[in-house]
Amino acid sequence: MDKIAGPGSIFTFGPDDYIFLGYNPSTERIYAAKILDQETSDALLSYRRKAERDTKYDLSKEARFHFVILTSEDFDGRAAFFGRADNERVEIETIYGLINEDDLTNLKSEILGSGVSPDIKKRVEETWQ
Repeated sequence: MDKIAGPGSIFTFGPDDYIFLGYNPSTERIYAAKILDQETSDALLSYRRKAERDTKYDLSKEARFHFVILTSEDFDGRAAFFGRADNERVEIETIYGLINEDDLTNLKSEILGSGVSPDIKKRVEETWQ
């Protein structure tokens, strides 16, 4: 990993913004949550609220529901989506900020309580001590 990122670092890759979750040195893989635009965030949140009322869904195992709504300045109300963190290859182009403490706590809690891959959970635990 060329650029050093820490827990909650906000970085760009292509046209998108991401939050650094962790790094696996043996596979040289960066795990990150993609910060979605407001419209997509609103639609995803609405979809999750409907699914919460439907007992056939175990939301912790459904990748499409693996996100938190951010409160950090510049991203307030937008989703940090980590449901594809183990499928999406990203590189750190520019690190330009950090999410706030509340978002750090919520993101870590959601990741560790979700059905994401054990490697992502391990990297989050290691990185976000």
